[in-house]
Amino acid sequence: MTANKYRDTSASRHTRKSARSLRWRLRILLAVAVAVFAAALTFVLAFVTSLPLPVCALGALAITCALAYAFRRNLFRGEGYDYTNL
Repeated sequence: MTANKYRDTSASRHTRKSARSLRWRLRILLAVAVAVFAAALTFVLAFVTSLPLPVCALGALAITCALAYAFRRNLFRGEGYDYTNL
C-alpha cells in the first residue's frame, strides 16, 4: 500500500485545555450514571428481597461501582498511564 499524501483535515483534535475539561465532564457523567443506577437497583433489591433499605443501598452501590470499574477498564484500555500533561 502506498502512503496517503493528503492530510486528513476532517479529524479535529481537542486542545490541551478542552481535553482536560472533557475528561472532567466524562467523570461527572460517570458518577451521575453510577448514582442513578445504584438508586434504581436499591429499590429493586428492597422490593424483591426482605432486606432493609440501607443494606440494599450498600449492596447496590458495591455492584454498581464494580460494573463501572469493569466497563471503564474494558472500554478504555491502555498502558495504564494517566496522561496528565494533555
